[in-house]
Amino acid sequence: MRLGLTFYLSKMQHPSNEPRGTYGNSSKGMIIGPAYANKNASVLKDFVLPQTFRLQFRAESFNTFNQVNFANPNACANAGSAFGQIQSTVAQTRRQLQLASKLLW
Repeated sequence: MRLGLTFYLSKMQHPSNEPRGTYGNSSKGMIIGPAYANKNASVLKDFVLPQTFRLQFRAESFNTFNQVNFANPNACANAGSAFGQIQSTVAQTRRQLQLASKLLW
């Protein structure tokens, strides 16, 4: 996805052109931001040991595909040339892998 304009600015009018106290005719939810994707995965295996013991091995992955998520477009009409542009990403953790083993009895 390219960072930049997410809607047509030519269809917008600056609020200073409207009489005070009016809200315009834009519908609610008109500006929709980019989708958010974060996939986690885990795999585990139980090994049966003598007597009543079991050993469990677990591998977990958080943000498995290391997906970059972009922030919502700037919706502040006073932002000047930044209005309607996506300028950052959502703060999130990088891909994390975790291994664990557990002895059950």
